[in-house]
Amino acid sequence: MILHPPGTEPGPAALRAIQPAFERGLVKDPFCADRGITQAKPHNLHLQLLKLGLNAVKHYNDDKVDRQGEIRGMQLVGGEFYCPLMPTPLITAGATYIDIRTDEDRAHALNLIQSRKDYQTKIK
Repeated sequence: MILHPPGTEPGPAALRAIQPAFERGLVKDPFCADRGITQAKPHNLHLQLLKLGLNAVKHYNDDKVDRQGEIRGMQLVGGEFYCPLMPTPLITAGATYIDIRTDEDRAHALNLIQSRKDYQTKIK
């Protein structure tokens, strides 16, 4: 399914396409190959899917799920830019989530991922 042309934020459109199928019980965890959606902003798609209990199959390796690089001192983590002083547990929360086995650990990892927003860079 092609949701948007390149350069458009695909997260909201993907969520609108997935939500009705999820509500009908047609989608289960893990449920999709996330190719073009890897550039979606996490708060627009991936965190929303995690709230539903869904885990998208991503098109990048597990070692790229967290810290992907650095540009001008800002850390690129999970496709977003963050303060260079963001604590390591928040940086590695994506890999932690992938490796979890219990609901309690899942909730903790999701909390860490959501806590990243306090360190996210803001566009002025």
